[in-house]
Amino acid sequence: MLYWLTKSGGFLVGYSYQLNSWAGAEGNYGYTQNTLNTLGSFRQPSIRSDFHEMTGAFVAHIPVSLERIRPYALAGAGALIFNPTDDARSMNAGIDRQAKATFVYGGGVNFGIVRNFGVRAEYRGLVYKAPDFKLENLNLDKVTHLAQPSVGFFFRF
Repeated sequence: MLYWLTKSGGFLVGYSYQLNSWAGAEGNYGYTQNTLNTLGSFRQPSIRSDFHEMTGAFVAHIPVSLERIRPYALAGAGALIFNPTDDARSMNAGIDRQAKATFVYGGGVNFGIVRNFGVRAEYRGLVYKAPDFKLENLNLDKVTHLAQPSVGFFFRF
């Protein structure tokens, strides 16, 4: 059986605290709407759901000699919540909301524009067990990976 998620856009907000010049911690919340597609002998070919991401990570700031450029790497853990939409619930009897633990890793670069504001380019990878929405015929018992490239803004207080 083949399993994949559709490509989609969403948002990610977070708070980062710098412990010292090279170490920090951050917490993030993300949201998107996605569709789980399966190809095989299952009655559910696709399930649309709201996708909530809550993660915490250790951040290692990599020292460089460029003044406004701050590369970093991150690693942590969190939870992903897959909440089927109303139309998915009406088409799939017994489908239910499901949470999965995740490992998050990644890295990126903060580009400072002015003292308290800049642009961030980041890649985050999420590793987690594939959701089955509590349906036995969708239980793959497989670990999967989700790639999240992003560009956004940061504010420093």
